[in-house]
Parts: sequence; C-alpha cells; structure tokens
Amino acid sequence: MPIDPSNPELWGKVVSAAVVPVVMISACGLLCLALYNRLTAVFTRLRALSHEALEDQDALVKGPRTETQRWPRERAKVRAEARQRQADELLAKARLLRRAVAFLLASIGFLLLCSLAVGAGVLVPAALYAAAALFVAGIACALAAVGFALAELRSALDSVLMEHALVHRLGRELGEDGPPTLP
Repeated sequence: MPIDPSNPELWGKVVSAAVVPVVMISACGLLCLALYNRLTAVFTRLRALSHEALEDQDALVKGPRTETQRWPRERAKVRAEARQRQADELLAKARLLRRAVAFLLASIGFLLLCSLAVGAGVLVPAALYAAAALFVAGIACALAAVGFALAELRSALDSVLMEHALVHRLGRELGEDGPPTLP
C-alpha cells in the first residue's frame, strides 16, 4: 500500500507514535533536575570545607606558638584530617552524580532521536527499526543513571555520620573543664 504524505490520519499516527518517547524524556528531565540540585549541594559543601580549612590555617598561622597552644593545634589537625576524609567522600559522590546526569542526558538524546526515527518511519518504514534500537538505548541509559543515583544514595549519610562522630570525639576530649592542661 503506497504512503500518502498528504493524508492527515498518517500524520496523526506519526505524532502519536513520537509522543511515547517524550514521556520518558520528561521523566529523565525531572531526574536530571533533581540530580543537578544534589550535585550543586555537594559542590557547595566542598567549597564550605575548603573555606573552613583556609580559616583554620589562618588561625594557626596567626596564633601564638607557645606550648599552651598545643591542644588547639592538635584539635585543628584532627579537624583537617576529618575535613579531608569528608571532602574525599563528597568528591566520590560528585563523580557518581556526574555519571548519573551524563547517562540521563544520553538517554534524552537517544529518546529524541527515537522520536525523529518514529516520524521518519512513516515515510521510510525501515526507520522504525532504528527507532526501536534508539528507544532501547535510551531506556538502558536511564537505567544506568538510576544505578549511579542509587549508589550515591547508598552513601548519603556517610559524611554526616563521620562528622557527627568527630564532633562527639572532640567534645569528649574537651571534657567539662575545657582543654586538657599540660604538665
């Protein structure tokens, strides 16, 4: 049966078939938005850690270098080590989030191409095979993105728990009477 491009029913079918990937594109877009926001929060915390480190370094450089200042210096070293561990964890999270966003963007790209191939399939039926392959590739990328997002979520509390443990430990060392006295 010959294809009549002037047939309005034909174009209605094209539009209907091309809309299916659009639903997935919308879902991927919402996930991208959420993960971009999460990535921004991670970057903000990394910058805050860097700012804290610079403030502590300035305080140590400007402070007196007497034996009575040993405890604050030791405390600052412990804080610096904890900050570095937290920064390392946050960088790992940022890498997972970046991969998730990259796969979501790839998914959106495949699904957009799928929509175009569905439309082209009306005029060139062989394009429907390409559309199916592009749709599967888009779904596979979306699944990979969800996997990376889940991996990041699994470690969501790690930094907070480590920071809580550090504050608790430093509080115990401080004791009720202030810093330990030197003999």
